[in-house]
Amino acid sequence: MNKSSSNFPDYENPTFCSLKNYFDFDHTSFYAGYQSAWKSIRNINSIKPVFIIQYVISGEGFLELKGKRYHLKQNDIFLLPKNIPVTYVADDKNPFSYYYIGMDGVNIEKTLNLCGLNINNPVRNYSSTEIFQEFEKIFKCLKNYSFSDNLEALASFYTLLCLMSKNNPQNSLSKKKQDINYINTAILYIKNNYNNDITVSSIAEKLGIGRTYFSWLFHKETGISPQNYILRFRIGQACKLINMEVSVTQTSSLCGFNSPSNFSTQFKKIVGCTPREFQLRAKDGEKTNYDSSFFLNK
Repeated sequence: MNKSSSNFPDYENPTFCSLKNYFDFDHTSFYAGYQSAWKSIRNINSIKPVFIIQYVISGEGFLELKGKRYHLKQNDIFLLPKNIPVTYVADDKNPFSYYYIGMDGVNIEKTLNLCGLNINNPVRNYSSTEIFQEFEKIFKCLKNYSFSDNLEALASFYTLLCLMSKNNPQNSLSKKKQDINYINTAILYIKNNYNNDITVSSIAEKLGIGRTYFSWLFHKETGISPQNYILRFRIGQACKLINMEVSVTQTSSLCGFNSPSNFSTQFKKIVGCTPREFQLRAKDGEKTNYDSSFFLNK
């Protein structure tokens, strides 16, 4: 069949993923476990160092969070938020058993909120057997320690989040595709041209929309102005170059700053020290391996 026919276009414009930086969670804090039914499960005012979600396999119990009590039963997923006192207790006559998953990261709280779990709504019930299967799979994969099994556990975790999000009515509201494509195209353009003299006006012109509308839309979708995004992305790239022992003057030029003095001023505003101080810290072995995403989430 002729590939150039209307049914088989030679090229289609890319469709970008519309998700923001929700999934930059720390893999080193990702773990899973299992608790069998036991009436002595009593965690009173427990404070967790990471976010934990627990899936009730069988039995009952209750959760207390921020002065409210929630009854827990089979197929419930309940949230144990990070750094907030929480109480969860098994029922004496019909104690619950559960799988649990721990996680942490800059935006993991936003991720869980999109899946329907937050401190104001910490319990959701899921009748789908797929939810149970993914918890079980994550638990079994992480017990094997191999690289491929760990990747499979992470894949199952994303599948689990997908299944949970489909049950959240909030996610039934779709965004305008064109607006999202504007933002993703702008971000890609910034990442490919940050070393050049790019401005908010020039990006809006490339997109074919007004500067004011573009600025409003960009801030609405990302939570940061396009000018601030450009600056912070450049600073993140500058940190990488300095860590690679590129000189401060050369880094300034490579990252699109019009002068070393302006670069130094903007660098100190974002990082909290001058580029040369940052360079010395890197040589002294301090943690300086920041990337652009670190500054974009500030």
